Amino acid sequence: MKTTDQPVDEIAGRVGFAGGTSLREHLRAAVGVSSLTYRRTLRGALSPTH
Repeated sequence: MKTTDQPVDEIAGRVGFAGGTSLREHLRAAVGVSSLTYRRTLRGALSPTH
């Protein structure tokens, strides 16, 4: 999720979740932020300009 532009729903299906909602809930419980915040934070950290 951190290095792809694929929708969360598509990623969820590929990794065995029933859907994007389930993956989002698990991600928030595990890391404490939404999937959008997670992506934005990690993309900034992975950016070659940082």
